[in-house]
Amino acid sequence: MEQIQNGTWQKGDCIPSINKLAKGFAIARETVRQTFETLVEKEILIPEHGKGYFINGREKRALRVGLLGKIDGVYIRPICDGLMEELGEDVPLLMLDSQRSTNTSADLIQNLAYHQSVDRLLVIPVRGQEESLSQAIEPYRRYFKIAWLDRAPKEIKDASFLCDYEEAVRMGLKEFKKIGIKKRIYFSRNSEDDSVFTLMRKAFSEFESEGGNPNLILNSIDKVNKIINSSKGQTIGVFVETSQEAVFLQSQLLKLGINIPQEVSIICCDDTEWCQLVTPQISCINPGFNELGKMAGCWIKQEESAAIQQTISPKYIQRQSSL
Repeated sequence: MEQIQNGTWQKGDCIPSINKLAKGFAIARETVRQTFETLVEKEILIPEHGKGYFINGREKRALRVGLLGKIDGVYIRPICDGLMEELGEDVPLLMLDSQRSTNTSADLIQNLAYHQSVDRLLVIPVRGQEESLSQAIEPYRRYFKIAWLDRAPKEIKDASFLCDYEEAVRMGLKEFKKIGIKKRIYFSRNSEDDSVFTLMRKAFSEFESEGGNPNLILNSIDKVNKIINSSKGQTIGVFVETSQEAVFLQSQLLKLGINIPQEVSIICCDDTEWCQLVTPQISCINPGFNELGKMAGCWIKQEESAAIQQTISPKYIQRQSSL
């Protein structure tokens, strides 16, 4: 597989015989034969009677795709939906959970490289772990083409299909301005992550400072309630970092007897089903996870899979919480 991945053996080449490989690696002929059978099953080798084993062209065999990400179902599902919509059901997709330690992730990557014969590796890193995961992948780069989805290391070497979270924040704040809301808050209880959350808060601060407004990034219901009580009947716009945080915020404000959207207008980043399961339903900025999956699917189908970089534009979805 290493010889195939680095281009030493190419499409149509006849690889050395079982006897030559067994002698060269000082291993049993049966071990080599079983390996050949496995690669034939995976359509990597083509056996021709009396001639030997030949390298199959990538375009003639089923691609094997590995997806390394935080398997929580919320963000992975729309990405996978878009991916499979583009690829169809004939492309095997192996999903592995990367939310554990870096050492565990390295073991998973090694398994994909050595044992699963993965052609394309899609990586959806846990927020704030982009750099460490990139380092874990580094020793195995020669085994597969790599693409980062949703977020990526700062010094990107591979293909990347990313969400524009800074634009998502700006879009939400512009929507507040359209409906005449002058006082805006950013709400989140999440920790800084030197990744997505950090970029979003920076975008909020820059947007508000341009308009001469105070930088109100809050992390508690009490602080939000204090702003509401001092607003003198003026509607407050709250941009919330994630849909989980938005559901929490809205439920707590409703318990306090605060009317939504009359007293508080809410827009969050993320478009998960939770936004539609509450009353009032929560307006959101959809970062474009489904489109990310489709882009990755198109990239996978390219025989060469160049290291391209693309960014998805977010979309505003109007619901009851910001009418």
